[in-house]
Amino acid sequence: MSGPLHTQLCEKLGIEYPVVAFTHCKDVAVAVINAGGFAVLGEALHTPDQIAADIKWIRERIGGKPFGIDLVLPSSVAEEQSVDELLAMIPQGHRDFEQMIKRKYNVPDPKIAPDIHHWGGLDQKRALAQLDVVFDERVPVFASGLGSPAFLLKRAHDLGMQVWGLVGKPRQAKKQIEAGTDVIIAQGYDAAGHTGNIGTFSIVPQVVDQARGTGVPVIAAGGVTTGRHLAAALALGADGVWTGSLWLASRESDVNLPLKERLIEAETDDTVLSTASPATPCARPALPGTTNGSAMQLPSP
Repeated sequence: MSGPLHTQLCEKLGIEYPVVAFTHCKDVAVAVINAGGFAVLGEALHTPDQIAADIKWIRERIGGKPFGIDLVLPSSVAEEQSVDELLAMIPQGHRDFEQMIKRKYNVPDPKIAPDIHHWGGLDQKRALAQLDVVFDERVPVFASGLGSPAFLLKRAHDLGMQVWGLVGKPRQAKKQIEAGTDVIIAQGYDAAGHTGNIGTFSIVPQVVDQARGTGVPVIAAGGVTTGRHLAAALALGADGVWTGSLWLASRESDVNLPLKERLIEAETDDTVLSTASPATPCARPALPGTTNGSAMQLPSP
């Protein structure tokens, strides 16, 4: 197949369309892969056993097609921290705010799962235990949603795996390209996850310039929700697009129906940037059907 939508990324993955879905829902991942795209499943909040089970579940449904797993690789956290040590780090002001919200809106106590503290960003031991599963399973693509994957490139390449790196600054892209990262995801401020402070239309061409002549594909991320965004990304020199919040309201998504309805109804000026993330600022989901695909947060009650 050839044509304007058949890019270097399609060749590298053996896919039909240069559209990557980042999702935490296995059903969405399988649907996108079987429709000719590519999917990366976010697994940073899962235990190693859960990750292995999810990989098996996906493989049983995609007939040998490639897929990816996304984890975080924290470098500025301790090697190992107990749950008590982690809880002790929460400032009293945060606890007071939590109690105020619970009283104001009559919020019940959460049903906390016993494995709630397995997010890979909590310490290096948790992250590496998750990573070992990805290597043991030889997942075709490992995507680093946070942190540099440079230290694991040789091991991954020896196993025949690709390594993707998500960046929010051109200098980060330069370092990762020089280290040997296979694909760079250039994510702009428009994104609904942890972001930098550069807009999508500004960072993508800069990263494309960094990758020029290296053979490293660049994927555009941040506010991508329509075919027009895909066309624009390709015009900027990208080889494909990384989409996330677009899939939250899809039929296959496991997001509950009232939230799907709120996502679809919300407007672009409902966007709220939060600095509550322990890593980088986060905006809440970009919407399908919005005029510019900017990130948004559900309106306050």
